[in-house]
Amino acid sequence: MKWGGHAAAAGLTIEDAKIEPFRKAFLAEVDRRLSPALRKAELSIDGETTLAGLTLESVSQVEKLAPFGQGNRRPVLCGSSVQLAEPPRSIGSGGRHISMTIVQHGRRIRGIAFGGADWLPHLPTPGQPFHVAFKPKINEFRGRRTAEMEVIDWRPDGIAVDVELPELQPAELSGIP
Repeated sequence: MKWGGHAAAAGLTIEDAKIEPFRKAFLAEVDRRLSPALRKAELSIDGETTLAGLTLESVSQVEKLAPFGQGNRRPVLCGSSVQLAEPPRSIGSGGRHISMTIVQHGRRIRGIAFGGADWLPHLPTPGQPFHVAFKPKINEFRGRRTAEMEVIDWRPDGIAVDVELPELQPAELSGIP
């Protein structure tokens, strides 16, 4: 019906009845244009820290690198052998996001995974170690400022980072829009 955007973003309005045909045509075109080498997801990590290193002061230092955007992305950090303190919970409109409390060596910090609800059945149970990639952020809520993590990916403990994980099978993808 209408479309628009710029080099870094695009959007469109489409009739409900045409969403599925559009989706199929779009995916076919992406398949035709995108080489298999470019289809492999890759995550660049800028550094590693412990949760104890994520203080309001240290994250405030990261914020001094702002403004963040396409030409200046927010740093991505990782933490090794962290654990969930309790089961994560769905939040937000439609339960699409998850909130979790992550702990390491007694230090607890809140993590938010935007669009991460599909991880819920796969995340380790509380107390089991895993590795996490995140963007450090400051949360300001009701006059209180705290350091937290925007979780962007995770990996089970015990799997070397240079080992590729198996691809999801079509049955596993059925819940992913």
